[in-house]
Amino acid sequence: MFNLIITMMSIVLMGMMSMVALSYAGMIFSKKGSQSAARAQAVALLTNAQQVAGAQRAYSARNSGNLANSYAVLTESGFLRAVPQLPVDAVIGGWTMSTDGMISKIPLNLDRTEQTGSAAERICELVPDFGGQTNIPASGPVPSVSDLVVDGVWFGCVVDTAATSVEDATQVWFVHRN
Repeated sequence: MFNLIITMMSIVLMGMMSMVALSYAGMIFSKKGSQSAARAQAVALLTNAQQVAGAQRAYSARNSGNLANSYAVLTESGFLRAVPQLPVDAVIGGWTMSTDGMISKIPLNLDRTEQTGSAAERICELVPDFGGQTNIPASGPVPSVSDLVVDGVWFGCVVDTAATSVEDATQVWFVHRN
């Protein structure tokens, strides 16, 4: 009888421990899951930026140092097979290039969810991990090459002129030099 009681108690304790472990793991996965998604989105944007910058260098080498001023020029001339794919729910619209071809930019999604914040907040939080800069104030209504003046920084998150951070911005762009 004593062995039966001990066995039943151990089964109940194991069940309770399993429930606690699953509950704790669920909290970890829900918090880390959004971080992993943001990291994947940031990596996708950075990979796209590197692909376009490489296409611009090749275009420049073949065209006497001139840069392409649109994605259409890069795709039509064969330096890009297509405009890079965008991370789902992370951006609004598509990639655009400055008229001089010096920078490319894409507006980030600022729709905030209760638990994890906006895609822009999550992505821009990770940009320094990859060597970029965040909270760069735009010098005008849209980002320009003069916004990326910090030595060694070729990409970053640019916020509208009135904002001091991504959290209080009305517009945020992922911007890179070509």
